[in-house]
Amino acid sequence: MTAAGKSDMADGWQGGIGLRIDLSAFERKAAEMNAFADQVPFALSKALNEAAVEARKAIVKTWEEHVKVRRQHFIHQVLHLELSSKRNLRVAYYDQTKDQRGHLKLHAEGGTKVPKGEHLAIPYPKNPLIRMTGAGLLPRAMRPKALIASTPKQALRFVKLKSGNVGVFVGGAVQTGHLELFYTLVKQARIHATVPFEQTWEQVITRELHAQFPRFLEQAMKTRIASKYAK
Repeated sequence: MTAAGKSDMADGWQGGIGLRIDLSAFERKAAEMNAFADQVPFALSKALNEAAVEARKAIVKTWEEHVKVRRQHFIHQVLHLELSSKRNLRVAYYDQTKDQRGHLKLHAEGGTKVPKGEHLAIPYPKNPLIRMTGAGLLPRAMRPKALIASTPKQALRFVKLKSGNVGVFVGGAVQTGHLELFYTLVKQARIHATVPFEQTWEQVITRELHAQFPRFLEQAMKTRIASKYAK
């Protein structure tokens, strides 16, 4: 969340999603509680961080409810949470991997996934020979480059499909003795919006921020009183 005049921002996708919050309600609450103005940033920062932690938990749950989870810890490893300080009232979550391999933005907003090279290799879902590991990954030997490299030329076929894409088939003396479709090579893939990350983030941040702010403001007030009598 980035301070901007009388409102702050909560970000995701490295700044791609913003939630602006009017701070006037918190200023009024501080006045009602007879708090000093300089105590508000501390309380807001604490409340923001508490809200962000709860929002991250909700986002993980949302992910698990909307996608077929193959790697149990994937979203935990990918999703990074940046907390605020009283001098920088900003909280953010984002895909912390260099190549954005989580494709969280595509899952949230939809869009087109493009290859780093010439094609995307889409596993054929009905091929029983393509099995994920317990971690939800393709075994190294079954990954496109490894499969193509290890398959004898006479057993490897690249066939143009009716869709215009190219199918990677393996057959002959390898595997089952007849041609099996392993991958479809495509120029791009359409990803539909499936996970309401933004809505979850907005709902939880807003709810928790308003719920936690009075508690942390009271804590700040008690700390000041204690320090006053300690002198």
